[in-house]
Amino acid sequence: DDDWLPGFLAHAQYAFTGAYVYVLGGYDSTADASLVIVAGVNGAPIEGSGKVGAAFTTETLPAPLAFGQGVAVDDWVFLVGGASDIFVGAGLATAQSSEVGAGGKLGKWAPQSSLPEGRRDQALTLAGDFLYLTGGGYTAGGLPTVFAARVRF
Repeated sequence: DDDWLPGFLAHAQYAFTGAYVYVLGGYDSTADASLVIVAGVNGAPIEGSGKVGAAFTTETLPAPLAFGQGVAVDDWVFLVGGASDIFVGAGLATAQSSEVGAGGKLGKWAPQSSLPEGRRDQALTLAGDFLYLTGGGYTAGGLPTVFAARVRF
């Protein structure tokens, strides 16, 4: 039971490299209790015992994001889909990546090829050389399509 997050974050994206864990964006409650989507990124090392070490801030996202999915592939973190609004708004078709550098710090986020259609609240996994995205919705309900992209060559 580790307490490394910077506070309450809902619907953030997470990625685990084996050596580091990252929390990417999400939404937070402000002093007046309104909800705000954030672009902040925090990481922490994972120690040999499985304990999460001291948190650090790293390269922020290009724009506030929640309801997407993150995944680590080798020395890269990918962030796919999501939304820029909490209760309304369409799923985003964006995909971006950042390289894990020294001490777990992330590099500048780079855009990747967009999804064929936007997604929020989807599932994302790595299988072999490919990322697979399934489910989620664009504005409401679930979508049956699966997208695949090769990330290892």
